[in-house]
Amino acid sequence: MKQTFYGDSPQVKEWLSTKFAQAPGMRAHSTLTLADGDRICGAVWLENYNGSSVFAHVAGDGPGWLTRRFAQDVFRYVFDVLGCKKMIGIVRSSNTAAQSFDEGLGFKREAEILDADPDGSVFIYSLKREDCKFLRGRNG
Repeated sequence: MKQTFYGDSPQVKEWLSTKFAQAPGMRAHSTLTLADGDRICGAVWLENYNGSSVFAHVAGDGPGWLTRRFAQDVFRYVFDVLGCKKMIGIVRSSNTAAQSFDEGLGFKREAEILDADPDGSVFIYSLKREDCKFLRGRNG
């Protein structure tokens, strides 16, 4: 008899990664965390890695949490380790702070999906490797 199970399973994630054309050996998602001792200052959740791009979700604890070093670490991981051509973010149209944050990092708005959010639209932002100011000694 078939059953439904709920929860976070590494085995299911591995199975799904093969079904959704995730790059070999990569999980459906991974995280990078900036911490100060035991306190998490910020984190980036990467998902839907397909060998060419990855979706990123970012959260920080208060203003000024993002350090230049952490940004460099994140972008080096995405572009140099994973080998992505593009990093993608989805931002609610009502979240102007997140839009400014992404644009300040160099992301460009590529698309708007109307009525995709309870508050209106969602915007698709992306950053190409060659436009990343945090790589190869560029100043951010």
